[in-house]
Amino acid sequence: MSEKKLRVNDLAKISGMTRNAIRFYEEKKLLHSERNAAGHREYSYGMIVRMAAIKKYQSVCFSLQDVAEQFTCSDLNSIDEALKDKERELDELALRYEQMAQKIREMRKRMENIPGLLGKYEITTAPEMLRVTEALLERIPVSKQAWQCVNCWLAAVPDVVISPLFFGDYWKNGEGKSHEWGLSIRAEKAEEKGLVQEEGVACLPSCRSLHTIVICDRNSEDFSGVLGPVMDYMKENKLELTGDIRCEQVVVTFEEKKKGYLELWIPVA
Repeated sequence: MSEKKLRVNDLAKISGMTRNAIRFYEEKKLLHSERNAAGHREYSYGMIVRMAAIKKYQSVCFSLQDVAEQFTCSDLNSIDEALKDKERELDELALRYEQMAQKIREMRKRMENIPGLLGKYEITTAPEMLRVTEALLERIPVSKQAWQCVNCWLAAVPDVVISPLFFGDYWKNGEGKSHEWGLSIRAEKAEEKGLVQEEGVACLPSCRSLHTIVICDRNSEDFSGVLGPVMDYMKENKLELTGDIRCEQVVVTFEEKKKGYLELWIPVA
């Protein structure tokens, strides 16, 4: 009695691999088939065991090509080197994923402050920050130093955030321009990321501040509708503006209206 054979569809269902993957391994001599009288490929049940061996390596992130290239010899040293290389790769990948997960946790933690501070006020101490100025951003096309500096800062996103700065002279006396755009990072995070104060990077020291979160329209350069109520609150509560208003964009949305949530620290006396 002849041994029953498996068709490619049977092997695919049992192994969870695609027909193309099975044929790829057959081309690489990892699997073997025979043609029946009708010309169809048939596989022995022994190929299930072979498929299990292949899936063992795939389960630890070896690609089809990796398995075909690195596990077709009986040299234990070569196999061990392949496994060690993959172990190092996965350790690095695990570290990157953990770092990304930590960044997501920090982003969510910042968002948790929104309901409690949106349209509300508290007196607190503003964190010390480093800030890339608009002047540095404008020099990028002509300055290698500016390009390299901003490149390092962008690599530190999301610790680096979009950061408009509202000039105190304008909002207090109507003098000069109202604001400029830039990038900022908290001082303790800047130290972790190796970002330092240099030409075009300003240090904003910690100071007594009125703290709040507001919603802005990112399509508009007119922030009077955003800061007007803040200025009214300060006037009603006899708070004096003593410097530039620092800001961090907590959440950016990309809907048609492009709204953003801005966390403000308004230096007051």
